[in-house]
Amino acid sequence: MRTLDRKYLAANPAGDEKAAISLSVPVPTSVEVPANPDGTRPRITLKATGDTYALVLAALQHLHEDDGDELFEALVFDVVTEEEMEAFTSMEEAAPLLAERVHEVSAPFRTFTWNAALIIEGAAGEEQESSVDFELITPSLGVGIPAITAMTKPQTLTNVAITFSPVIDEDEDYAGNEVLVVS
Repeated sequence: MRTLDRKYLAANPAGDEKAAISLSVPVPTSVEVPANPDGTRPRITLKATGDTYALVLAALQHLHEDDGDELFEALVFDVVTEEEMEAFTSMEEAAPLLAERVHEVSAPFRTFTWNAALIIEGAAGEEQESSVDFELITPSLGVGIPAITAMTKPQTLTNVAITFSPVIDEDEDYAGNEVLVVS
């Protein structure tokens, strides 16, 4: 039996170690990219690093709930320069260039990095600011943002949380693959 231990996730890792969670999905077949040397389909990878597993999971959950809107606004200037945008008087006028750059597939894949600041409540009820660093490796921004939403589904994040929680000894009262939630 496994536990989903919220206290453990909120307190670990401790010290100088950082909590790191990596998620990945295959590149959709609609995107033409070369196969890996072993013949497998390349993958889009998202890595999140923060102080605790609970913090990183909360940040990943926010990415899913946002559905890519804030993220797109934050990363669009990684594919279009400010100088290029200054040539246009409105976003509508720049739409064709934005669409081209956002969906432009690059090989090797592009790496996008950003961080998110989160306000969390401490054990004594005080608010603390913390941040999570993200790294997305994707063939294009247009493919990467929907992939983030797919990778951060609630069921997936619950499974990830369970894998980072400690294993407890088998108990005769609990059979199979049941999960004990410890708050």
